[in-house]
Amino acid sequence: MTDYVMSQVRSTNGGVLLFHDIHASTANALDDLLTTLEQAGYTFVRLDDTAVFPRLNGAAPVPVTTKFIGDACTTNAQCMFTAAGAAGRCHPAGFCTISCNGSCPDLAGKAPTFCIADNASTVAGGICASKAASQNSQCTALTGTTKRFADRFIGTSTAVAAQAEVCAPR
Repeated sequence: MTDYVMSQVRSTNGGVLLFHDIHASTANALDDLLTTLEQAGYTFVRLDDTAVFPRLNGAAPVPVTTKFIGDACTTNAQCMFTAAGAAGRCHPAGFCTISCNGSCPDLAGKAPTFCIADNASTVAGGICASKAASQNSQCTALTGTTKRFADRFIGTSTAVAAQAEVCAPR
């Protein structure tokens, strides 16, 4: 059970876990699962935490004013954020990104993200790109990108193969 739950958590970069307490196997696996999650760097919050779940608790989300993955940029200085342990930078295609290996972090108020191969770089690896979404006008707000389906860059991660419509560098 722990291996399965960890694979699901890694594939979505976290999330809300729901377990049914009517099964003895759930109760028996819970201590090991919580320990494994903590060791992997995941944290726990209450569902009534308005900073994490503002809409669930009737509060308006805090507007995001700093740039994040997928936001338009012209210099690295505009992408001065750290996400998933990686420093933000401005991709030559004109959007903020970080390096990735299977998954990318998301931020409330910003377009969801997806890890893709960086074909524009001389260094093999993945970059986080935004998915085509209303926050980036279906990629038209990012002039150096094109909306297309891309495969997930898996690298050495345990992420499962997937495709998403992303704002990919031209």
